[in-house]
Amino acid sequence: MCTESTSEIPEAGDLLVDLKRVSKRFGGLMALKSVDLSIRRGEVHALLGHNGSGKSTLVKILAGYHRPEHGAEAFVDGMPLDLGSGVAARKAGLRFIHQDLGLIPEMSVVENLLLGSERQERRWGRIQWSAERARAQAAIERLGHSFDVRKKISELRAPERTSVAIARALENWERDVSCLVLDEPTASMPSHEVDDILTLVSTVAGQGVAVLYISHRLEEIIRVADTVTVLRGGTRVLAEPVAQHTVRTLAQAVVGNHMETLSKPERDPARVDGRPPVFVVKDLTGPDVNGLSFEVRAGEVVGIAGLTGSGRDTVLGSVFGRHPRTGSVTLKGRTIRAHNISDAIAAGVAYLPGDRAEGFFSTLSASENLLITAPGRHWRGRFHRKCEHEETTGFFAKLGIVPVAPTLPGSSFSGGNQQKLMLAKWLRLQPEVLLLEEPTQGVDVAAKSLIHDQIDRLAAEGRAIVVASSESEELARVCDRVLVMRDGVAADSKNGATLTANWITHATLLDSHGSETVQ
Repeated sequence: MCTESTSEIPEAGDLLVDLKRVSKRFGGLMALKSVDLSIRRGEVHALLGHNGSGKSTLVKILAGYHRPEHGAEAFVDGMPLDLGSGVAARKAGLRFIHQDLGLIPEMSVVENLLLGSERQERRWGRIQWSAERARAQAAIERLGHSFDVRKKISELRAPERTSVAIARALENWERDVSCLVLDEPTASMPSHEVDDILTLVSTVAGQGVAVLYISHRLEEIIRVADTVTVLRGGTRVLAEPVAQHTVRTLAQAVVGNHMETLSKPERDPARVDGRPPVFVVKDLTGPDVNGLSFEVRAGEVVGIAGLTGSGRDTVLGSVFGRHPRTGSVTLKGRTIRAHNISDAIAAGVAYLPGDRAEGFFSTLSASENLLITAPGRHWRGRFHRKCEHEETTGFFAKLGIVPVAPTLPGSSFSGGNQQKLMLAKWLRLQPEVLLLEEPTQGVDVAAKSLIHDQIDRLAAEGRAIVVASSESEELARVCDRVLVMRDGVAADSKNGATLTANWITHATLLDSHGSETVQ
């Protein structure tokens, strides 16, 4: 059992950012309840909590987007900070890097660094590009990178793009940066690029900048952070040095008394061995996929692993009809036409995309997002609102979606609850096949556990499921069998007791000559 703590971490002289008694109410919902947060100069301070715990609200207050309730106080480097003022936050040296880095892909690194800059080198009103390139190169090199700043953003690796966003935050203002807030910087990155980001974070902290690091990946917190604060239900439940914790104790702090749901269930993959395949993909060729074939039995969960660009992140979209493809896809003998989403849905195939922006509409209500897959189901000459409400609230209860407010716009829900709504809109169709791409990307430990439990339940009901994920632990947790993609084909596979996260990670990182080809 996790022991809740409110111990004070920093010595007074070390404090850089100090928040006291921060509360925030949205209507009848208390999103934050008298939260304290203290960050020292030059430390990496992790902020953890499940979706809806209050993390985003706290960061938005710090950035000036929300104003807290009366009684809150804030200080930066000993000076009072007007919470709720974006101008005051910028003047205090607070900078924010979101998952959307705000970079323009077709512009060069140096041009992106100049956007919004207050330090442009000019002569006779013209930008001095040679001087700007030299300044940009120096800024990038201070962060441990050495790529050419004349490159376009679209030509850079993900960690390099993040370094550009951080360099822009550190360089472009008249006041030195005091605190850098990084919100899920590795959420959409493959594991082999995460190390570069953690090194980058340590480099920034080593230059005396306070770093507030938000991530659901607990292994990263153990590796990079000095201190951790955990929020649960809008309340701070822990504030301690990271050295006192393991991944498991942090998970316990995040989810409270629900830790038992995180363990892998006992499931014998041989239970599906005698069943015939129901979903057959043969000679599939599409973006990054080159002649892939695989079969899925009823009740089986097949995983797709691989690095970005291996085909892992495009195969399910191609199968569903989102991308052009050749080859055949059949469900119980019925051919699903290529590049035809309607045909796939009509056949009983559901697809959860890896990017929420492709499947979730933030301006629509939660109910509209959930009902969109079959909007006419409750039409009786007019929409039967009572039936719509009953179905929607039923899924809210089933998937633990909060707040239970179906009429609120989608933007009011946390990332994890948006993910649950996307899953619910497909479950209401009772599909025979589910194609799940990064099903828990950017969600907290509790939401991830619930989604994994739903996958278990759906498999037990006899659904055929394919999960494409960059997380080896996730694939090992939910899958009966895993295919490892490399150069557009399945280059390795494993099932049974030897299917472990370590094996998946190792097989994923092998070069194209490092393992046997799947037969």
